[in-house]
Amino acid sequence: MIQLLLDEIILASSSPRRLDILERAKVLVKVVPSGTDENMTKCETPEELVQALALSKANAVAFIAQRGLVLGADTVVVDGQVVIGKPQDQSDALAILQRLRGRTHKVFTGIAAVNAGSSQAATALVTSQVRMRLYSHREMEAYVNSGAALDKAGAYGIQDKDFNPVEYVKGCYLNVMGLPLCETVALLRGMGTTLDGVKALDDCSFCPLREGGL
Repeated sequence: MIQLLLDEIILASSSPRRLDILERAKVLVKVVPSGTDENMTKCETPEELVQALALSKANAVAFIAQRGLVLGADTVVVDGQVVIGKPQDQSDALAILQRLRGRTHKVFTGIAAVNAGSSQAATALVTSQVRMRLYSHREMEAYVNSGAALDKAGAYGIQDKDFNPVEYVKGCYLNVMGLPLCETVALLRGMGTTLDGVKALDDCSFCPLREGGL
C-alpha cells in the first residue's frame, strides 16, 4: 500500500506535460498513474466526458492511496461534433492533423480533486478555442514520424516549437497543453490546500495567478 501524507497532492496521470506544468508552478506532487480506461461512451457531451474521466482517474488512485488529495485530468479536442482523443497510430495521427489543418476547434479539459481520506470530490471544466495554421503535408509527416503526436489529444502539442501547429489560442494556453493551471489551483484550494508559493507561468499571458485573482 502506498503511504501518503495527509496534505500530499497526488497526480493521477502519467502525462509529462501535466507534471511539467505543476513543477514549474511550484506545486509539489507525487505521480501515481491511474491506468483508467479513457473510453467512456455513456457521456452525452464532451464537457461531461472529460469531467467524468478526470473523476474516474482520481477515484481510482484515491482508492489505492487512502490518504492525500488526488488530482485527475482529461483532455479532448472537439472539431464540430466530433470528439478527438489520442491517435491510435501514425495513420490516425496524420488523418487528425489533416482534419484540423487551417481550422478552429475546441479543447476541453476536465479536472477533478478527490480527498482520498474522506472521498470528498470536486470537478471543473475549462474550454479553449484553437486555430491551426496551414502546415504542409511534409511537416505533418515529419512530426508524426518523430513519435510526438501519439500521446496527445488531437495529435499535436501546442508547445512544440519545431512543428508549431497553432496559429492562435482564445482562452487558456495551458488548458491546450493538458492542465489549466489557474483552475487547477482554484480547485485544489477549494479542497482545503493552501498552495503557498504557487507561481504563474509565462506560457499564459493573462493567467489569473499573475493578476492576483486567485
